[in-house]
Amino acid sequence: MSEKENAFLSTSYTSMKTYEDDKANAVTWVEFTKEAEITDQRAKELIDLGWLQPINPEAEDLAFKQVDIFKARKANRLCMDFELPSLAGAIIVDLLEKIDDLEARLQEKG
Repeated sequence: MSEKENAFLSTSYTSMKTYEDDKANAVTWVEFTKEAEITDQRAKELIDLGWLQPINPEAEDLAFKQVDIFKARKANRLCMDFELPSLAGAIIVDLLEKIDDLEARLQEKG
């Protein structure tokens, strides 16, 4: 991976991994909620909002991408620290991702 790609990935929650990579590195529901330090209720709210998407939503045992752990942890902490609803936490995390992406693009051009 080039230095530019590595810098981009380090500043962004999104990744260029394929679906197969996601499946290979998937975490179970129990692992996800434990690692993300999130309650089942909050995780279900984020899924219902469409913000958090299991790798295979039709499966009996839901699995998630590694990158989702960090997103969910950040959203949950924002919600808990500032007493925000799940939707607000999700919006804030999305905006922070966009800022990180724009800063990475500016560094790339500068």
